Amino acid sequence: MPVYLHHYAEFACLLTAVICWWRTRLFIPGIFIPFLALTLAAELYATYLAHVRHLPNQGLYKILTTAAFVFYMLVLSRFIENKKIKSAATLASLIIVFVVGLQNLFLPVNKFHREAYVFSSVLLIFYCFVYLYESLNKYDIDFRIEKRPAFWIVAGVLTFYLSGAAFIVFINSMPPGVRENFSLVMRWLSLVMYTSFIIAFILCQRDKEKYSI
Repeated sequence: MPVYLHHYAEFACLLTAVICWWRTRLFIPGIFIPFLALTLAAELYATYLAHVRHLPNQGLYKILTTAAFVFYMLVLSRFIENKKIKSAATLASLIIVFVVGLQNLFLPVNKFHREAYVFSSVLLIFYCFVYLYESLNKYDIDFRIEKRPAFWIVAGVLTFYLSGAAFIVFINSMPPGVRENFSLVMRWLSLVMYTSFIIAFILCQRDKEKYSI
């Protein structure tokens, strides 16, 4: 069974989260530990199904991507100061689950929910931009956004879902060679996202008070 570079990135991110949480006992990176562990296990199992058993794994990825949307939505909401937008995260998560479930009622099991994926990505992207807008409005010599763990988490999520959603939207107008490498593109985007998370976890332990989330 092949083990891809993004699998190693997921494991490195999980290991970093465990070490940093052990030293700081902070909510972040602690909350990421079970999520990253389940993600890594699901990714490896999906690879096993596809390359060893030669079975479809789209159903597993539908569950995994939906769980990721809900998880990141709830995490991002912790970084938002606007109370109305912050409190709307739970409703947004329920909407994501509803939209994904509704589309999959009319899709074959082996078909990926493209429209629901793009819709859910837009919600995450919106929360990312809200955080960046709020942070840049108070940016000064005492507030270094690049040293905030939240910034790196947002940057990773934004890079992955903005690029992935754009790729899906315009995939039909892309050359055949690019379309065939969709999985490769997503793996490299995963690598960028998990690297950003590692930076965030390390920043959490540098100065728990000054750089706390």
